[in-house]
Amino acid sequence: MNKTFIAIALMGALAGCQSGGGMHTSSEFDCIAGTVGGAVAGGLLGSMVGGGTGKTVATVAGAGAGGYAGNRLGCK
Repeated sequence: MNKTFIAIALMGALAGCQSGGGMHTSSEFDCIAGTVGGAVAGGLLGSMVGGGTGKTVATVAGAGAGGYAGNRLGCK
């Protein structure tokens, strides 16, 4: 299975979790889910870049940036 397809599917699933469909009301859950989901998606996207040590750096940077962005969105 293609890594790009997996990343897009994961982001779609995470977006569905963040839609506020009434299944949960806790803002703490939204905050944690946004942070973790963003870190996972960012790490997956970062792992698709480069090779060797550069790939590791891109994965870590992607996870950090994704976690930050997910936290900012989920903790509104």
